[in-house]
Amino acid sequence: RHGLPGAVQVLLRGGDPIELSIRNRAADHPDPSDGTGLRGLRDRVEALGGSLRAGLIDGGFELVAMLPSGCRYAFSPSKIDWP
Repeated sequence: RHGLPGAVQVLLRGGDPIELSIRNRAADHPDPSDGTGLRGLRDRVEALGGSLRAGLIDGGFELVAMLPSGCRYAFSPSKIDWP
């Protein structure tokens, strides 16, 4: 939504915690404290016992979610309300 066309880098690292990192080139430098999108995502990640970090990095935008390995709900596509 806020990124420029091109590659998106996705990293999923197993272990405890599970790390999901998504990075792209930012077009309009969104403020992570603005709006409800990142706030809502942070609330959902924290409700699962995890943490979320989001912000500008090296000319792009990076989102990193850390989730406990026992958190099955977070990775069940059938339980996610896809737009």
